[in-house]
Amino acid sequence: MRAGKLNKQVTILKYTPATNPHSEPLETFTAAGVRWASVAPLNGREYWQASGENSEVTTRIRLRYDCLTSAITAQDRIRYEGKEQLIVSPPIDPDEKHREIVLMCKLNDRII
Repeated sequence: MRAGKLNKQVTILKYTPATNPHSEPLETFTAAGVRWASVAPLNGREYWQASGENSEVTTRIRLRYDCLTSAITAQDRIRYEGKEQLIVSPPIDPDEKHREIVLMCKLNDRII
């Protein structure tokens, strides 16, 4: 992977299980690190079928493979330009050479 293509900074947000005082589960995310990435909107529309639901994939994010990025799961999120991106499929390791991680994402449009 050429370093020139990794020209955007993203923050990796790791899912952290927590509960409120009533023992109800909460969705919380902790910033785990900042990495340089290639962030590209997809041309046209791609749909990913997961758990019987169609999720619209809008962005492809490529990161250099390292100990933090290799631990990213579909529960985690990516913050780019102040907006959270939901990871809609398991991270992809192209050619399984441990050089890069590809994340298929969509904008988190849920109002908090």
